[in-house]
Amino acid sequence: MTLANDRFTESSFRFRRLLGMRYEAQGLLDEAQEVYDSILQEDETNLLASKRQIALLKTKHKESEMVDALTKYLDTYYDDCEAWLELCEVYASKHMYEQAAFCCEEMILLQPSNHIFYLKYAEICYTMHQFPLALKHYCKVLDLCTDHVRALYGLHL
Repeated sequence: MTLANDRFTESSFRFRRLLGMRYEAQGLLDEAQEVYDSILQEDETNLLASKRQIALLKTKHKESEMVDALTKYLDTYYDDCEAWLELCEVYASKHMYEQAAFCCEEMILLQPSNHIFYLKYAEICYTMHQFPLALKHYCKVLDLCTDHVRALYGLHL
């Protein structure tokens, strides 16, 4: 790290992000949060610092702050399926199935050939007792992946 410190200045976003990840690895989560906050104050569209900050909030089990950060992140980076999936998981864990279904719809729009997103959407629809819609999406999973066992179980239910 001292070699990197000699080569790069403290104003380098890469160096500061690396420093934040080092703090995370050492368990110094508050220091890492300060580093990411300082990066985002200077450049609020910094993709990697935003993702690290969201991961840090997840590590700290701050779900409401994580939802806010993910929502703000997705306002800027709408096409990030991983972020939509993460937000879907948080909503589903809080039994907010309508919001989770919306996240799945966004993922399906972004990657219509990914059968996992259809499966997740079908399972959420089934949980919300929207059986015809769930059936439709279980069939779509089988259309994309003919030997998918979970989709077959979904059809059976």
